[in-house]
Amino acid sequence: MKSLRVASGLTQEQLARKLDISVSTVRNWDAGRSFPHLSPAAMEALAAALGTDLTTLAAAERAQRNG
Repeated sequence: MKSLRVASGLTQEQLARKLDISVSTVRNWDAGRSFPHLSPAAMEALAAALGTDLTTLAAAERAQRNG
């Protein structure tokens, strides 16, 4: 997740504001401690904010889980 966020040019704070979530949630995503558990609409918003699609987000989740 962090690489997608950084590539999109967003800070943790900016992404949190775009999605109306806490910065600590984004920090946990970046650190690999958790992955977004959002509604389908929110996942689409996350993908759009990161300049990617849901398939890429799913691939990032799989990579994160597999270490």
